[in-house]
Amino acid sequence: MTSTPRKQSTVAERKTAFAALYRLVKTSLSRGRTMDALSSAEFQQGVDQTNEALDALARAIHGAPKRWQYAHLCDVCCLRYAEHFAREAGKELSTWCCTPCYRHLKAEGKLKEATHE
Repeated sequence: MTSTPRKQSTVAERKTAFAALYRLVKTSLSRGRTMDALSSAEFQQGVDQTNEALDALARAIHGAPKRWQYAHLCDVCCLRYAEHFAREAGKELSTWCCTPCYRHLKAEGKLKEATHE
């Protein structure tokens, strides 16, 4: 059996592939859990190990976050470290956002206005 040699992936291709994996794992960990599964020590240990592995891979691929960045990837693109919390309309939790995604959400009018109560 012969295989065609694959070309070396570019940094952008590796980052895009990692973003897809990151999004898949984060989504699967946060959705569709039952209370029994959540209370399982084995399940929780797996969640913790997976999060640690994702964090290690994020640093290996993206480097350490700068002083002004959070140690979380942007929830929108997963290609850069987050620099903002975006309060999106229709969502209960804030979204971690890099500056380009934050600007894009703002331009599209998807952000809640800050209320001063």
